[in-house]
Amino acid sequence: EEAIAPVITAKIPINVKNTNAPADDGTWIVECREREDHPLVGVAAKGGFTKITLHKLMLFKSIGIRHGLMTMMRVFGVRPAFSLFGVDSIVWIFDTNQASDSVVEAMSQRLKDEFDLDAIEIERGCAVLGVVGAFVNEEPSLLSTVSGALGEAKIGMNFVNYGSSPISLLVGVSEEQAAEAVQVLYRALFA
Repeated sequence: EEAIAPVITAKIPINVKNTNAPADDGTWIVECREREDHPLVGVAAKGGFTKITLHKLMLFKSIGIRHGLMTMMRVFGVRPAFSLFGVDSIVWIFDTNQASDSVVEAMSQRLKDEFDLDAIEIERGCAVLGVVGAFVNEEPSLLSTVSGALGEAKIGMNFVNYGSSPISLLVGVSEEQAAEAVQVLYRALFA
């Protein structure tokens, strides 16, 4: 992921090939795409994540609490890859390899004690599913199609991040269901 950053910065198009089907066209990563009838280009999933949910009534009424919580997590070596914010909660998703069970337990207790949190929930074995393409955030039925297809397949969503990026919709699912979720969404979006 980090390896492509300099190439993107230099505005060099990247052609990502499927190692199982190298003769196929693959997916192009380019600076700007033209609007097409079907702007979606792919679905992928990545596992190996842990989700931590912090709860406190009126959490964001406390000035600077988000920064304080993030600083404390960094003390424990945890750097979230994804963030979701509510009035009374924060959800951070981070690479499970960043912290052992004992480190996560110690971090959770310290966060709860120092910030007087009401509750903390930890969920390991999470995957992040991405639906990508141009103008994803402008597709009026995309979210309902994704949630409907996953719901029909009995695949639970533990978070959704839609609208914050023009090129992706992110959905949290269990690692156990990630491969099936990719197949379900390919059928729903590209069949």
